[in-house]
Amino acid sequence: MNRFAARAARALALLGLCAAARPAPAAAAPAAPADTFKVKVSARLQTLYQYSRPDAAADAKVYGSAAGTRPLAQSTSLLRIRRGRLVMEGFAWDPGLEYNLQLELAGPGVTLKRAYVNWRAHGPELQLRAGKFKVPFGRQQLTSSAQQQVSDRSAASDEFAKGDDDGLMVWGLPAGGRVEYYAGVFNGEGNNHNSQQDARDQLAARFVVAPLGAVPYTGPALDGPRDLRVAFGIDATRNGGWLQEVNGVAGMQAPTRTCTPAGCSDDHGDDARITALGADAALRWRGLSASAELFRRTAAPRQAGLAERRAEGWYAQGGAFLVPARLEAGIRVSGMDLDTSRPMDRTREVTPFVNGYLHGHDLKLQADYGFLRTEVPDARAGGTRATWLAERRLRVQFQLQLHFQPPH
Repeated sequence: MNRFAARAARALALLGLCAAARPAPAAAAPAAPADTFKVKVSARLQTLYQYSRPDAAADAKVYGSAAGTRPLAQSTSLLRIRRGRLVMEGFAWDPGLEYNLQLELAGPGVTLKRAYVNWRAHGPELQLRAGKFKVPFGRQQLTSSAQQQVSDRSAASDEFAKGDDDGLMVWGLPAGGRVEYYAGVFNGEGNNHNSQQDARDQLAARFVVAPLGAVPYTGPALDGPRDLRVAFGIDATRNGGWLQEVNGVAGMQAPTRTCTPAGCSDDHGDDARITALGADAALRWRGLSASAELFRRTAAPRQAGLAERRAEGWYAQGGAFLVPARLEAGIRVSGMDLDTSRPMDRTREVTPFVNGYLHGHDLKLQADYGFLRTEVPDARAGGTRATWLAERRLRVQFQLQLHFQPPH
């Protein structure tokens, strides 16, 4: 027994010497702070079916009894992928330094839809954004296509508010979001036009007040506040840009200079100063939602002798949940006059809609039936009075969104 105890003691001593001789493991590198980087990836798919039926009497209204061969108006049926978005967003190095990157996969090729960096210089009250993003003009235009109440924005919103552009903007949400302000400078050429036709940039500003509490930029009142919320906004843009057919010539006419031995003369072409104004109102209360916007645009050509062109547009829409957070119904009406100096060229829209939300905006089915009218001179009366071309349009849209946030 004493011999066994002596051998065990020698073995333990040998193990101790070996452990002492073994090099100590290297110290682990300090872990990066959990809030250094954050990324969230999401994908959005919108598939759309559309059936359009034109006015059966359009030929007689437009041409009267004029002889000649012309295309016969046909009903159309279309099924397509409306949007296929891949979005990556989060922050880098600091929670106040945010980024957003969006790619559009629907279409013949991949395009860059949005890419910007947003710095919260002083919380939500003072922020700076740079890159490619929405020009701050129009409530419906600033509402994501994923959160629209109808299959898409109204024609008036698409006409007067052009969406994304390259620019720099200062903005903020003071008073807990009861006040919003935006002021920025942009190229003014529209999305994915990385060039300038002249040295005049687009200036844009927007101001919103919501006295009863912030009103989110969403169409329906999903998870709407139990108390009444209202918001009132005004916005404006000024831009130098080319007009369509301002000289009576189809297409864009660039500025030109003609020189002779006697001197040079300039033709500013279709270049003009374009000013757009807008006003909007929005209401949310439980399952009820309503919004409306007014637009006005003035184009003042630089070329002497050309008159100003003025355009006006508006829309109003509202919805109510028949089954809370599941089934919604409503209606949208809108109108436009793209040249108030020219008679008989107005458009009108009346579109009832119904939406089913299976999992909020991430899984929803939308359907609307639009009554569209376009005013034209009635050829049957020699063009001296107006008539309306009527078109009916059925749209059904399915939306699926997936979200993935990898661990830090």
